[in-house]
Amino acid sequence: MSARAAGVPSGHAAPPPPGGSGCVALDHGRFLRLRGAAGTTVTGVTGLLWVTRDGSWDDVLLLPDQRFRVPDDVPVLVSAFGPSVAQVVVPPRRATGWRRLAGLLRGRARPPLAAAT
Repeated sequence: MSARAAGVPSGHAAPPPPGGSGCVALDHGRFLRLRGAAGTTVTGVTGLLWVTRDGSWDDVLLLPDQRFRVPDDVPVLVSAFGPSVAQVVVPPRRATGWRRLAGLLRGRARPPLAAAT
C-alpha cells in the first residue's frame, strides 16, 4: 500500500500484503477495501477517514492519530472526506484449516529410508 495506491485505477486502493504496512492516499471517490482483515489496524494520518464494516451500523470516523482495529473478517471499506492519508498495518497471515494441518504433518514427516544394497 505504500503510496502505490496512486497507480490503482477506478478509485480503489490496494491494501498491503499480509505482515506488511504502509500509507495510502485517499480522496473523495477513492476507497480502500479490506477483506479477511481481522487484526488489521487503520490509523488516520491526515484528513478525515470513514471506516464502515459490511452489515454493521457502527461506522467509525478517524481523525489524525486515531486508529481502528478490525475485529473480524467482515469486509471493510475505508473512504475519505477530502484529501486524506491512512496508515494500514496488516498482521501476518495465520495458517488455518488444511494448511495448518499440512504444516504440522510436514514437521513430523520422517526422512525417507536409505535403499538397501
